[in-house]
Amino acid sequence: GMTGANYLEDYARSAGLSSLDNRSLRIEPGLSWRANRAVELLGSVAVESIDYRARPAQTENGDEVAGTTTEYRDAELRVSLRLTPGERWQARVGLSSADRSDTYANYGDFNSWGGWFVVNRTLGSKHQIELAGSMRDLSHEKAVVSTLENGQLRSQRVQRWIGRHTQKLNGIVRWISEIGTQSADSSDPELTHDRRWITTGFEIRR
Repeated sequence: GMTGANYLEDYARSAGLSSLDNRSLRIEPGLSWRANRAVELLGSVAVESIDYRARPAQTENGDEVAGTTTEYRDAELRVSLRLTPGERWQARVGLSSADRSDTYANYGDFNSWGGWFVVNRTLGSKHQIELAGSMRDLSHEKAVVSTLENGQLRSQRVQRWIGRHTQKLNGIVRWISEIGTQSADSSDPELTHDRRWITTGFEIRR
């Protein structure tokens, strides 16, 4: 598949966030192989370009360069296994590996890998429950933690857990409730966090 995004004006409305305005293009072809009725193997390779309009490029030492803009080129490999052991059960587990290239001086280069799983169970004709979890490690090759003086490179591990309940109200409307938690352990204290949330809303599918 192919997706494009244009955020040129979105962040400009918030003070201090205009440097995040960007255009992106992502192409992700994939293949699947079904071993039998219950087991399917899926794989995809994605390439993406992200161009920032007002974010200066950086030298290999992290200094901003006037009159330039930041451009990233990403590549990602995803492999997953979909299991359908019964009519009401479905599970999916997967692994991914990604690399980012900073086109100016490679200051923003990083590599990452991660894994995830999703298990869902249909209850009757109207209800479905789902549990999902994921973990991702990210390591920069040149970018250092600006708040530390020891030159430590940026790195981060993010873990997320989500529980979701979906109820069909009629043929096109669904009520969705979700509870989740996310934790990030980073070499940069400003990026370390713990988040928890509860959301609910309606989804319309036609």
